Amino acid sequence: MGSYITLVSVIFCLNFFGVAFSQEIIPVSVEKELPFKKITFKVLDLKSGGELAWGEETIECHENLLKKSTLYYLPGTGKKVIQSESSVVSLDRLQVKEYMFSNGTTGEKVDLTMREPPVAELVYVEKPNKSPERSRYKWTERTIIGKTLHHFIVRKWNDLIRDERPEFDLFVPMKRDSFGFRVRRERETKLGGQVAQVISLEPQNWAIRKLVPRMNFYYVVVDGLPRLSRYEGATTVAINGDSDREVAIDFDYAR
Repeated sequence: MGSYITLVSVIFCLNFFGVAFSQEIIPVSVEKELPFKKITFKVLDLKSGGELAWGEETIECHENLLKKSTLYYLPGTGKKVIQSESSVVSLDRLQVKEYMFSNGTTGEKVDLTMREPPVAELVYVEKPNKSPERSRYKWTERTIIGKTLHHFIVRKWNDLIRDERPEFDLFVPMKRDSFGFRVRRERETKLGGQVAQVISLEPQNWAIRKLVPRMNFYYVVVDGLPRLSRYEGATTVAINGDSDREVAIDFDYAR
């Protein structure tokens, strides 16, 4: 089970992005889906609430392309980067064009470039003393990457509110493969005095679903748009060498 928990922690490489749950929402543009230039966040121990890391993500939209750059810092060290990510995706098909990941603690690195026809070419380095592994992956219309998960949820919001369970293939760069997942509305709750919908990410396979910890995304509706306010689950950020830690991540948005 440990290896699959590691897989689950890999999946959530920060995917950024009250009102009664009966209200449906129809996004009208990319700017409407993600009208922010910068997002800051804190990574907290799920049990104690102690701060483990913090970070910021900058966002740029250029016509159909969305560029994101995410930096994670260790508290009390100024801005000592412990993990970084960058991505370029086309928003019409939620297809990744470029993706880079680097963990300064473990030395793990990923470099992905999309070629035509849609085939992802990857260079993966597990540790500094290991040789790069090169591979190719054929992209399909069902495939998304973690950086576009927020957009998938927003576009499927009405289905989720109707308690449907949209399915997709989530590509995990560190595993050089995709896995069948689905999202569903777990429940309605209160978060910071606002009504929040808890959206769960879980494997499609029922047997695996019984073994792995669930990842929960807390969405509140602000200005007519679902906004990710909190995440609870595993993380890729290695704290004292432990990258399978259960955490909460709180988000703060600035236009």
